[in-house]
Amino acid sequence: MGRGHVNAPIALHGYTYHAKKVCPDGSRFVYCSERKRKNCTVYGHLRPNGELSTKGEHTHEPDPDSVLIQQRRHELRELARNGSQPKSAFTQARAGLTDQDRDLLGSDDKLRSVFRRARPKDADSCVADTTPYSIQGKFAETEGGEQFLYFDSGSEDAKRMVIFASDAQLQMLSQSERITFDSSFASAPEPYGSMFTIHCEVGDRFHLAVAALFRDGPDTRTHEDYERVLAEIVKHPLLATWTPIEAHADFEEASRQAFNRFFPELKIRLCLFHHNQSLLKKVRSFEERFLNGKNTECYHRLRVLPYLDPASIERALLEIEQDAPEPCQTLIEFVRETYVGNQNSPPRFLPTEWSIYEWIVAGKPRTNESQESFHAQFNEAANADKLAVRRVRMSKIIAILKAEEENARQFCSGATIEAPFSKWSRKTAADIAIITALSSILPHLQVLDAIIDETRT
Repeated sequence: MGRGHVNAPIALHGYTYHAKKVCPDGSRFVYCSERKRKNCTVYGHLRPNGELSTKGEHTHEPDPDSVLIQQRRHELRELARNGSQPKSAFTQARAGLTDQDRDLLGSDDKLRSVFRRARPKDADSCVADTTPYSIQGKFAETEGGEQFLYFDSGSEDAKRMVIFASDAQLQMLSQSERITFDSSFASAPEPYGSMFTIHCEVGDRFHLAVAALFRDGPDTRTHEDYERVLAEIVKHPLLATWTPIEAHADFEEASRQAFNRFFPELKIRLCLFHHNQSLLKKVRSFEERFLNGKNTECYHRLRVLPYLDPASIERALLEIEQDAPEPCQTLIEFVRETYVGNQNSPPRFLPTEWSIYEWIVAGKPRTNESQESFHAQFNEAANADKLAVRRVRMSKIIAILKAEEENARQFCSGATIEAPFSKWSRKTAADIAIITALSSILPHLQVLDAIIDETRT
């Protein structure tokens, strides 16, 4: 909300008052509008029948012109708050003024000052949240003037979806066999509830290829929302025959279902970070202090299960279970039901989906840390100048996405640029240390020696 009073000024006997609150009997507590400027302390009650009783003496003379000025300024403020496009709203406000009003209110510069101060700080000139305005002009183009707004389902769509992707980004995507995808909810501008991004591998980096904004938040989004994104981007001629081979993702089922439908052969590996985060959340849900002594040892053994060959994971869990103290049985049962399964019921996530054994041996990233890094830094940049009570501006989001698009374009052309949001680096030494530690915990699993030898080569 911009500056100024929300309620219209009350004009009586050449003075103006502002209402502070409404009393139970319908009367309003009011005070003189010149309280600050002329140190006028008059206040009183305005009854429903229009009768005003005041206390104190005005420090200024009644001025009908001042009353009219305040009323006109209030009308300007209301137009500023409710107008979708600042330029058109100001033109509309100016056209509604009479010659007398213009003489009283002053020059256009003064009118613009009143208008600008009242306009909400998060008002966006490129998108109107609930009106038929669309993203256009420079907001729909890259820094080089090419198309950047790839798709917009329109404001009349209750599940409005907007996709940003340049031809250069889609060219990168078409040539990449390895991708990551993830969602973020911390930097979506109103009326959108979340942002979904697809990154593709180029050299030793993952670059932003597609960014989509959804009206739905995390609790209402389904696989159909993600399928809408994929259905639109594969219409592009560059992606007509695109068939990604590998992907990194978090544990959200809706997005994985969508990708599996469009790319049945796509091998989706679930992120190690999110696997460990899931365990930690479960541990923190226990009322008593859990991480101490043998409980801690059991917890860390469970955390390194993803480093094993999927065929060895069930045996390892049995070994951990036999040596685990009683308080850990609930945690082990959670791991079994969620990640390992048994003869009678499969797990929610198969070991072949979250084991990173093959990826370590092949020297591939074991997490979607490039995607997480992108969203973390993106959220920080988007929220840098945002007050807690305001949402992120759409124009700010578009500016950051365009800058990332330009970074990717320059990197692909061979230019040396500052580190973009997206990058991954192998952590071979750390992986070897973890696997070595695991081999000492579970010495009977000889497969661990093979993992260590293959990783060192």
